[in-house]
Amino acid sequence: MQATLGQPALALEAELRRRLAADPNNSPLLCQLGELLRQRGDFAAAEPFARNAVRLTPESFDAQRLLGLVFSQTHRSPAGEFHLRRALAFAPPNGILLTSIALNLSGQGRYEEAAGFFDQATQLEPENARYIVAQANAAELDKQWDKADELLDRAERVAPGMLEIAMVRADVLTRRKHFDEALALLDRTRQQAESNPSQAPAHGLRRANVLDKLGRYDEAFTACAAAKQRFQQLGGRYQRDEAVKFFERFRRFFTRQRAALLPRATVREHEPQPLFIIGFPRSGTTLTEQIFGSHEDVVSGGELFVIDRVCAASQDILSGPLHYPECLIEAWMGDRQWSYDLLRDLYLQEAQAHGVPKSGPRYFTDKTPFNGPHLGLISLLFPQSPIVHLLRHPLDSVLSSFFTQMSHGYGMACDLRAIAEHYVLVANLIDHYRDQLDLNYRAVRYEDIVADQERASRELLGFAGLDWDDRCLEFHKHASGVRTASYAQVTEKLYTRSVYRYRHYRSHLEPVLPILRPVIERMGYEVDQ
Repeated sequence: MQATLGQPALALEAELRRRLAADPNNSPLLCQLGELLRQRGDFAAAEPFARNAVRLTPESFDAQRLLGLVFSQTHRSPAGEFHLRRALAFAPPNGILLTSIALNLSGQGRYEEAAGFFDQATQLEPENARYIVAQANAAELDKQWDKADELLDRAERVAPGMLEIAMVRADVLTRRKHFDEALALLDRTRQQAESNPSQAPAHGLRRANVLDKLGRYDEAFTACAAAKQRFQQLGGRYQRDEAVKFFERFRRFFTRQRAALLPRATVREHEPQPLFIIGFPRSGTTLTEQIFGSHEDVVSGGELFVIDRVCAASQDILSGPLHYPECLIEAWMGDRQWSYDLLRDLYLQEAQAHGVPKSGPRYFTDKTPFNGPHLGLISLLFPQSPIVHLLRHPLDSVLSSFFTQMSHGYGMACDLRAIAEHYVLVANLIDHYRDQLDLNYRAVRYEDIVADQERASRELLGFAGLDWDDRCLEFHKHASGVRTASYAQVTEKLYTRSVYRYRHYRSHLEPVLPILRPVIERMGYEVDQ
């Protein structure tokens, strides 16, 4: 059974849930419902069904493929690769699966391996333009723009007028700074995109960002708002109540009195230690990671998404009746004093599964979005690890997040007001941690890095106990593995055009000023009139 987005999909979901209630161990039904939720972008809801299908039928192609895709699309690429390769062992190769593996490998920066799987997919189905476009997109990410153009020309011959071709070609033109050409292409395909509900939001965001680069700011904001409205129509929403409850639990649990009574994990000597880079999305965390990652004693870990899995495992490891974070008090018990060492080991093992070396460098970076809310746990597991907190003018961070689509943050990215509200929740919790916990913490302003890169870089390295390395001034030459929304910027030399970007959108940001003003003032920023 298949259904498109909207009421038919909701009806199909209800029917599948009804049938599963009567037959909960039916693996094909689990896969169908999981796939429906995955295609809708609700990966958290899809994952339990995918996992259960694999438990029940580990030799099922559909179950392995589904779990592999869920892992891949939630930034757990090594685990996703494992299940996608398992799926390949249970059925003859097909283009969809081969392309999925190729995209997974591209997400890990393993472009040469990915190219082999792309080639296999197109050999099996030479007339499938989607596979060719996927390979072109990977080439664009790898800065192989001539190759991307060649692949897009090939796809155009196979499927003239395909919308995805135009969008990836616009990406290539944008990366080459051919903004007028990119906008013209997106304008020509705008009507086509608006008639395609699943593609319209991504097309609209591309157009908004090109308009921004051309200095057409009012048009850019209008285009971005329309794209976000499209995302909402597809089911995107800010889970405000869930977010508030989540943050409040951390505020209640992590107090100075309680923290003083909790043990700390020991340090595993002679292994690279995490260097945490936190900050709201679009605040300069990717830039800072590239500065650190250019040092000979640091390797870039990127967005590891490991802390979340440590949190999920904490209740089982601590063997108590409470959920995280409350379960951490079990370490008060004499037979659970070692539990934090197990959680520390789980974190390090997961990081190594993501490619972090077991020996060699002194540090590896972890710049996972929203690690900030877990600073309490981080302070218990890695009390000696440096925590670098990137600050940027809140209006700039909120605006840049609005112009980006992201899946984390309780769905905040679909709405400007929601982004502002979530920004305040995060900022207030980090301030609470700074007041209540003893952290190896350093705040740095994005604007200061841009204003004087060498001075800021020396201060960052000094905070982490690292000697000066001249390569840190040439971070743009070491950014090949970047897979975030900032990838295009950190492969360039440092620039100033994003500093106080909000000034171009001052009138459009007026509705969120009352929400953000207390945080703006607390951080020492001002708002231009």
